[in-house]
Amino acid sequence: MTKLRKYLKNPYALFVYLGNRGWLNWIPDRPYLKLVYRGQTGTRLNLQTPVTFNEKLQWLKLHDRDPRYTDLVDKYRVKEFVSGVLGPSAVVPTIGVWEDASQIDFSKLPNEFVLKTNHNSGGVIICRDKRFFDAKRAVVSLNAQLKRSYFWPTREWPYLGVRPVVFAEKYLSDDRTFTGDGDVRNGRPPGADSELRGLLDYKFYCFHGVPQFLYVSQGLEDHSTARVAFLTLEWTALGFGRSDYVAFEHLPPKPDKLGDMIEAAKMLAADIPFVRVDLFNHHGTVLFSEMTFHPVAGMMPFVPQDADRQTGALLDLGTVRD
Repeated sequence: MTKLRKYLKNPYALFVYLGNRGWLNWIPDRPYLKLVYRGQTGTRLNLQTPVTFNEKLQWLKLHDRDPRYTDLVDKYRVKEFVSGVLGPSAVVPTIGVWEDASQIDFSKLPNEFVLKTNHNSGGVIICRDKRFFDAKRAVVSLNAQLKRSYFWPTREWPYLGVRPVVFAEKYLSDDRTFTGDGDVRNGRPPGADSELRGLLDYKFYCFHGVPQFLYVSQGLEDHSTARVAFLTLEWTALGFGRSDYVAFEHLPPKPDKLGDMIEAAKMLAADIPFVRVDLFNHHGTVLFSEMTFHPVAGMMPFVPQDADRQTGALLDLGTVRD
């Protein structure tokens, strides 16, 4: 009944449902994006004269198809690029890589590790203690991710050419405290609290190679407890947010390495019309996380909505070679 009311209110939402299941892969990119955008946002997509940030990201999907982007969105292969630009110390060490999660020999992994697929958003599996880690469940989840296309539901062109793999990374320690009931699926020991703080993630929005603002997030491992805040590069609140995340009640302190992170984001974003560069400040060392060309697939729920237009003004599509 809830879904029925949703579709009656916005019939285009049905296209989002069908698209996520691969049933609309036959529709060309341009009309598909118009259908899904309206289904997701409730508004018409203006591709003729795009104005908002989200509209311009949809336009970039169709017109900015630089072949470099395929390797840059590949969370495993991008490490070679980052190492060449920032140096090997900026890359989180890779422990292993597999084309099938069933090939993972968990006995050879350290007690703490992180498992990811290279072509997906989210889906990160963290083990903080192998004694409580459900390896079988992890294999099932990862192999399901390997079969999932990240291009067709959103038509984010860079993902079309990514060859999916699973890889393990070094676990980055954080300042979590365990005081609750825990969740053995992620290898958390009994007594682990569900509201855990975790590493701060610094996401720099770079327009034409220049970082303009960022958002800081914490606890993205669990959407329900995560916190985010959009900030200037001087670390002051921008006055807008996302309706799908809770804002920080109190801003985290300004990191000592903020200037280094801004410079790293600038170096990685050089010559790109728009890219979001995600970084960590891990015990005083700036580490690369990922690069994203279409945050939230270009359908970010800004609050207030006018922030979508204000952010869009930073992106000049006239500089993009079609």
